[in-house]
Amino acid sequence: MLEVAMNSNPSNPHTNENDNRNTGSRQGKSKGKKVASFVLLFLLLSMIFLGFSWSRHRQETRMEAIQLAESLGSIFHVEHISSISREADGANEQNTDYQLYKRNLMQLKETTQDIDFAYLLAERNGEVLILMDSEPEDSPKYSPPGQIYEEVDSTVKEPFETGETVITDPVADRWGNWVSVLVPVVDEATGETIALFGMDYDAWEWKEGILVKMIPDVVVLISILLLSGLFLRMRNQQNELKRLSKRLGYDEAMFRGVFNQAPIGIAIMEGPRFVTKRETGHSTVNPMFQSILGRSEKELENVEWRTITHPDDLPEDLDQYEKFRKGEIPGYSMEKRYVRPDGQSVWTYMVVSRLTDLPDSSNLHLCLLQDISARKEAEAVLEESERSKSLLLSNLPGMAYRCKYDWHWTMLFVSDGCYELTGYHPDDLVQNRRVAFNQLISPRYHRILWEEWNQAIEQERPFRSEYEIITAGGERKWVLEVGEGVLNARGEVEALEGIILDITERKQMEEQLRYQSEHDLWTTLYNRRSLERRLKEEDDESLRHKRALIAINVSPMQLLSMIYGFDYSQKALKSVANVLSSLCTKDRELYYTYEYRFVFYVKKVESREELEEFTQEIIKKVKGVLASDRINGGIGAVEIEARQKTDSSEFVDELFQQLLIVSEQAVQSNEKEWQVLFFNEQMTETIQREEVLIQEMEDVAKGNRTDRLYLLFQPLLDVKSGRISKFEALARFHSDAYGFISPVEFIPLAERTRLIIPLGWLILQKAFKFLCELNEKAEQSIAMNANISVIQLLKTDFIEEFIDLMQKMGVSAENITVELTESVFATNLADVNKVLEGLRSYGVQVAIDDFGTGYSSLSRERDLHVDCLKIDKSFIDRLLILDRKQTIVGDIISMGHKMGHQVVAEGVEYESQFDYLRESGCDLIQGYYIGKPMAKEEAEDLITDQWTEK
Repeated sequence: MLEVAMNSNPSNPHTNENDNRNTGSRQGKSKGKKVASFVLLFLLLSMIFLGFSWSRHRQETRMEAIQLAESLGSIFHVEHISSISREADGANEQNTDYQLYKRNLMQLKETTQDIDFAYLLAERNGEVLILMDSEPEDSPKYSPPGQIYEEVDSTVKEPFETGETVITDPVADRWGNWVSVLVPVVDEATGETIALFGMDYDAWEWKEGILVKMIPDVVVLISILLLSGLFLRMRNQQNELKRLSKRLGYDEAMFRGVFNQAPIGIAIMEGPRFVTKRETGHSTVNPMFQSILGRSEKELENVEWRTITHPDDLPEDLDQYEKFRKGEIPGYSMEKRYVRPDGQSVWTYMVVSRLTDLPDSSNLHLCLLQDISARKEAEAVLEESERSKSLLLSNLPGMAYRCKYDWHWTMLFVSDGCYELTGYHPDDLVQNRRVAFNQLISPRYHRILWEEWNQAIEQERPFRSEYEIITAGGERKWVLEVGEGVLNARGEVEALEGIILDITERKQMEEQLRYQSEHDLWTTLYNRRSLERRLKEEDDESLRHKRALIAINVSPMQLLSMIYGFDYSQKALKSVANVLSSLCTKDRELYYTYEYRFVFYVKKVESREELEEFTQEIIKKVKGVLASDRINGGIGAVEIEARQKTDSSEFVDELFQQLLIVSEQAVQSNEKEWQVLFFNEQMTETIQREEVLIQEMEDVAKGNRTDRLYLLFQPLLDVKSGRISKFEALARFHSDAYGFISPVEFIPLAERTRLIIPLGWLILQKAFKFLCELNEKAEQSIAMNANISVIQLLKTDFIEEFIDLMQKMGVSAENITVELTESVFATNLADVNKVLEGLRSYGVQVAIDDFGTGYSSLSRERDLHVDCLKIDKSFIDRLLILDRKQTIVGDIISMGHKMGHQVVAEGVEYESQFDYLRESGCDLIQGYYIGKPMAKEEAEDLITDQWTEK
């Protein structure tokens, strides 16, 4: 702003003159436009006025001509005209009427200067005849009587038809251009027009006559024009005086306004001091100047600019001022600091120039100031930003660049991070001095990057790509490049700019994540997702052969976690994975698909016998690892026929489902030995059967037809008293679809689907209800044993719900024994004991069922808080084949008593077994020898008979 002010040089005397001349020129143009507008308006109005005047005088002339013609036409008598019309030939010349009217017409023409021609016309047989005219017979314009008027038109014929006078517009005929007045001569008796009296006026004289009448109107217009011009001139002179006076006021106001409101500081100075208001009569330092320096005009009167200039800037300022004072320079500008009264410095841009054309002011000069403190701060910030940017670029994990848009990516600028990224110094890459950047890019990406950059430029979007580079040391690195094209005004690419970052670590992490998504981290084997993708991506060559999926189900290993801890089972699992990996070949791939489940993908199968041999090899390997833990498993195989495509998710899911079914059945079919099964349709039927049973059990769990779940009761004999003292409630299920379902089938299903929880509560309700009904009839209290699944036992709030159910149904806790199977030892005993102690605190007894099988033993039983042991039937059966000294049943009974437990023998079917147990001190006996499971009616009768016999 101040530079512009200085360049315009306010001391130039011609500046104001030019401004005045320009202003006057603009005002003259404005005045000329107004005059031109007035003239145009006057001419327009004059034309309109003259138009109206012409129409008025024309109409008057026409009316005068019509009145004259009609008055003259009245002298013609109908009889005379009729006579002349009938003799419209040469005989008329002898007719006295004809001669009379002929002389009258000729006299009319001679006496009336404006009339050039007068005549009578008649119509006969559709033709218009000239009866007579005002021309003498020797005149070339003479028309003899009866001559046909050939130039007749519709205007001439109109009066014959209408009987009205007509005056025509100028028309041309053989005698010239005329304005004709035609007056009909009408027979009043008949109303018929018998002739026309016509008078012709010369068309030019007709118009001339009208124009002559308009002369006064024209004179009036000219007078108005002259008066208007005089008025305008006087008004313009008056306006010019007002304008000049107003301009002087405006100039004064503008000067004061600019001076007081200017965004720059303005001050008039003389030498080193500020000119005072007393000297000039008005302010010489504007408000902005005072604001910048932080000093009022009065304060500035008492100081010199040298005393308030910053010491560091004073020498340069004094040097420039001295040159200015001596006239060596017309003025000067500089950036300098002033010191405000509070001691703070303010940065300003100062322009000093001389004031001229003022009286006695040769030593005065003008000082203009602009506060540039904000700009200086911005420059400092920018400088800091540049420093930060330089620091950022130097520490960027990569490099920033600017390069040409060519195949070599010729570098124009490269940041310092280039060396750490590529092993080359920036100078090595700039202008391809040592190596072109394209040579660093892995060759497989040359064409790809070029095409991607072309697309980004064409679509005017940022570029982003990941690729590999080869460093000076031969190391391969992954980089991410982000950039965009720099376009000129014509839309052409001038250069490319961007950054290239080292993402090698991120890529390694991605590879690690990809590895984790495709592998089981513990076994390091490929996972189910990998197998699924492998099946979908098989090519035509692989489809030529029969293939197979072989699942190794070692889910019983979960028991190892429960017994020995998770680490132990995982180490065992890793050992299984290692031995199975040893069986891999180019046609056999091993995958870990589910927990404790491995799958071999055999890509080429010649026969089932080959698969069976391979499965035996698998069993042999795995047994070598798990034999010491007494863990078995099962193997299921699904065969894939040749040409069978596996590229759909639906088909692959079906394969996995079949594989899961057959491997589960292989485990469940023989828990003591390894079993190998091949999938067949019958297995699908088994699954369908399970689905139906699950649906029916869900229906019962919801309270619908709960009679399908019913109880049988098997008596327990108190050996000492010889009487039935307890019943065990045994659950049975009757399916609508399949009839009676063994507990061996529906209980595992219920546990697997967790339906055992609602069904378990339903069983307890039925058992408690029967116990209440039985004790109402019995003379002595009868107890009840109820089987509880560990799943239900470990459910939250089981104790509270169990006790609440007993109390609601009126059952005494001392009459209830909860039976747990030996599978309880495969769970967390601390959690189980917590629940058992809670039950026992209410008086409920706890028994271990099937003692002696699986993981149950006296040492393990000691860890469980129970009241009773039920010896498994397998031990009782041996009493029939072993010598009494060989069996350990007696030892179990003895050790159980020593541990404070009641001992029950189940599965007793023969008297010899009963006798042995009685002699060995067994407390309770259960089995077919005592009584089979029976309905509640039979159980009631049994108790009734027992008390009757007493």
